[in-house]
Amino acid sequence: MDDDDEDGPSDAEAEINEVDAGSHFLHYMENSAHVPSRIDGHPTTDALNNNYIRVIHTNGVHHIALLNCACQGNTQIIKDLMYAGFLPTSFKRVRTVFTTAVLDLFCYSNLELNASAYQFFQLLRRMTKPLALAEVINFYHELRRLSRMWRWMKKLKWAGFGHKNADPMKPAPGELAVFCPACPQAGVNLPDDWLQDPNR
Repeated sequence: MDDDDEDGPSDAEAEINEVDAGSHFLHYMENSAHVPSRIDGHPTTDALNNNYIRVIHTNGVHHIALLNCACQGNTQIIKDLMYAGFLPTSFKRVRTVFTTAVLDLFCYSNLELNASAYQFFQLLRRMTKPLALAEVINFYHELRRLSRMWRWMKKLKWAGFGHKNADPMKPAPGELAVFCPACPQAGVNLPDDWLQDPNR
């Protein structure tokens, strides 16, 4: 045990190394070259030069740094975001993303509560900054566009287009219809001679 202690640094040396690392990081954070610039009161980059993006979620608008894995290349960032449950407003330059949870919530609010896109947008603004609604950036048009895209993607998913070679932009008539077992269908829940049934 004594030999092992002599090989490695002592506890006092380890504590000094940790203090040095912390002071180095603080010096890096205080360096004027790494001070993030600000647009509309929000930073555009963090101290490690990671770009901030705007994330619209069910509880408001947030600004967080985007860290992406470059193992498969930077061209995979859109797929990575979608796998993580985010839908970007632009596929060329990611600045704003909507979570799939907020898009689902808008679809349900529109269906069940008759809430328009404008009313839902105002709700998100109020949840973000209740006392300064005008300071929240206007993403009303993006909400409308992405909600239509999200509904289309869900229809394609339900129709199984992820497992087909067919063109998702040109589905055949009735191909996106959801199967309904309660609807009368010959060969499923109707006899073959249902046309001859006097009580049909």
